[in-house]
Amino acid sequence: MKKYIIRYKMKINGEWSTVYHMDITENDNNETMNVYVEHLTTHKREAKRFYKFGEAVLIAALFENLHQIGKVIQVSNKQKKHHETSV
Repeated sequence: MKKYIIRYKMKINGEWSTVYHMDITENDNNETMNVYVEHLTTHKREAKRFYKFGEAVLIAALFENLHQIGKVIQVSNKQKKHHETSV
């Protein structure tokens, strides 16, 4: 079965870093307009696995901006990259 993860190139302190999507939770802070909070990791093995390509693309697009550029990557059980698709 194919599995997908979301990889972001994110600008942190003026430098580009690679991070991966872990989870989404509801925002408890009522002082902001953000409804959801995205949790990220720098470790590929901790990234959330998606079994539907379309679902991964939608999540990546939801959080993408000028400082966070997402790609959906298909992975095997051994973490090898097969192909990439830009959002």
